[in-house]
Amino acid sequence: MTDKLDNLPEELLQQIVDNLKSPPPSFCDVAEPSARLFKNDYTPLKSLSSVSRDWRYRVFPILFTHLKVDAGSLLERWLAANMDGIGRTTIRDTSDSIKPYLGHGSLSIRNAGAVVESMCVFVDAEMPDLLNDLGHTGNSVVAPAFWGAMLHYFDPKSIVIVAPPAECAFLISTTSDMSHLWSFDIPYQRVELRRDQSNDARTRNAPRLLTSILEQFRCAYLEFDEGSFVDAYRHYHYFEKYPPSILRYDRFLASYGTLHSLTHICYRAVFPHDPHLMKLMQTFKWPTIRHISLQLAPPPSSSVLNDLDKIGRGNVRLGDCWSEIKKCYELVIDMCLGHNEPTSDVMCYSFGTPYHICPPKIYEFTSYDYHIEDLRETIDLAFKEVSAWKRLETKNKLAPELYQPQEAADGRSTTWKLVD
Repeated sequence: MTDKLDNLPEELLQQIVDNLKSPPPSFCDVAEPSARLFKNDYTPLKSLSSVSRDWRYRVFPILFTHLKVDAGSLLERWLAANMDGIGRTTIRDTSDSIKPYLGHGSLSIRNAGAVVESMCVFVDAEMPDLLNDLGHTGNSVVAPAFWGAMLHYFDPKSIVIVAPPAECAFLISTTSDMSHLWSFDIPYQRVELRRDQSNDARTRNAPRLLTSILEQFRCAYLEFDEGSFVDAYRHYHYFEKYPPSILRYDRFLASYGTLHSLTHICYRAVFPHDPHLMKLMQTFKWPTIRHISLQLAPPPSSSVLNDLDKIGRGNVRLGDCWSEIKKCYELVIDMCLGHNEPTSDVMCYSFGTPYHICPPKIYEFTSYDYHIEDLRETIDLAFKEVSAWKRLETKNKLAPELYQPQEAADGRSTTWKLVD
């Protein structure tokens, strides 16, 4: 069979390779963050590259387009050999000590000219011992050093981080409040970072500061999938339970106070409640933010509404769930429209340091719950009252065509834009 294929014109052989391309699972439409985002048994290009040297040559340029890195395993091996030096070395020295643990394969991929468009960095399970050993040094030194080593070898357009909540916060050099985690079923959280493609050349040529990944990567788009709140609704005072979140303003400001490239925040969760969204609102008002996207209801692919253990026998009142996300939409839309906002800068404080926060200047708002009639009416009614806002077709300008969300293709999303 291989001999017969090799007799085909090179253009047809290349077309076979192109037809086997597929988006990585970390970019697929998944209801809640899970291990499915980094576990994928369907690898046709990898199998094809093993057929012969000729097929390896054809496939190699795109074989590593979507790279997967087990950060937990890598950091455990590194820490075992470098425990004595923790806290006594600089970020740059720590980064240099991590590079050998990426292996010779990383250097081979870079030197061979293979294109790495996206990278999924994951931690498979909770690692309390590792985080305890690293302590504060983990957030301030080891995490930035890890990303410095990664970006030394690769220059992806997008990065996806999938990890348990504490490990997810560690990887982006911040912390999360874990005190109410017992009230939620959140095994993983997902963070997606994208660079603004129009600034590619400037980003690559700029010096990479060994700070948080958001600043090293010059992040323009931040997507945070927080997980499901359904378990919290089993408690009578569910609105007093808060999940670990990297978007809490006090922690966001403390970790990324010098971040100027971020223009788009996308927040996804399943039935978040109104008090929690209020705690995230100040982050949505980050001075450079111009576009906010929300997905607060379960997507059609989710089975959460049919889960008897959580809904039927868990004393969860769905009326509360839908009421809360409707209030969340009203809260964020009011902010986008400028209702009840100050007309001058607001003085805020983080750890005693004063910061001026400008009033929000949001120009675009996207909802990925537009297929739900009640929410659609709420969204349309609010924006139609303001003539300067117009509804557009949804298309994410920061992502290649491959990463366009499924919601945009099946009518589940809409975008409103300030045109005046």
